[in-house]
Amino acid sequence: ITTRLVGSEMCIRDRCMKVNKFSRMYLVGMICILLSGFFPYFRYRFTIQDVETLKQGYPLLNLKKLATQYSGMGEINFFTRVVPYFILLAGIAGIVLILIYFAGDHDTWNIFNLNMFIPVVASGVGLFIIRHHQTIRAIREILNDTTESMHESGYTGSAGYVAGFYLLAAGVMISLVSAVCFFALDK
Repeated sequence: ITTRLVGSEMCIRDRCMKVNKFSRMYLVGMICILLSGFFPYFRYRFTIQDVETLKQGYPLLNLKKLATQYSGMGEINFFTRVVPYFILLAGIAGIVLILIYFAGDHDTWNIFNLNMFIPVVASGVGLFIIRHHQTIRAIREILNDTTESMHESGYTGSAGYVAGFYLLAAGVMISLVSAVCFFALDK
């Protein structure tokens, strides 16, 4: 028996290596989605002549804190409070799915590999809702108004989306691309 691989065995080996690469990418994307809830989603930071610094960050899981600070905005509604947890649960589901794949029998995975799209799509829908919901738009407008008024008062700095938002968006994109590639290669 020779130690060389025939062409079909090389193709199988290469395909398995690519599938494992995309499954690890999927896991990274889901971890980004999960972590996004704990990093500030909105933040403001203003400084006046290096003397006084005002800064505050608001994780996606605690938008109510921002609403109470800006009482004119009104109450964060139930829907907006639930969506961040929905996104995090989708991230956990994606991590569990890929860990089952890593630990399980890859031959039986053919039945379940479409399930990888469920957490990605759920997270993407959640991101779209959070980004376009009227409450979030109101928060964004308040942060823009705060930035203008702080600049008029002599402060430098900015307010807007930060790490939590970008982690969530990156996690959705990474997971979606890797799920599509994984599904295409695992056929």
